[in-house]
Amino acid sequence: MIAGKIIPAIATTTAMITGLVMLELYKVVQGRDKIEDYRNAFINLGVSLFVLTEPTPPKKHEDEEMNVIMGGPVKAVPPGWSIWDTIELNRGSMTL
Repeated sequence: MIAGKIIPAIATTTAMITGLVMLELYKVVQGRDKIEDYRNAFINLGVSLFVLTEPTPPKKHEDEEMNVIMGGPVKAVPPGWSIWDTIELNRGSMTL
């Protein structure tokens, strides 16, 4: 009985997620580049909850004189980086 109800649940969830991804993909194709144009979706089919929110920009990491977790100073290299940034390396003479 339980196994017979899982297939419709999987199909419903897959269809909802695919539809939301396609809505966001339309925005990418249109060339929108502001973070405010996109949405995060939270769905809970158990309680019929469907929420769309604006994503927050990433935290910029800066130097800290005292970090509680590390137990001392922390230096951000490069200053002001976030988890959305990339660091490009020249592949000239990279050795270990």
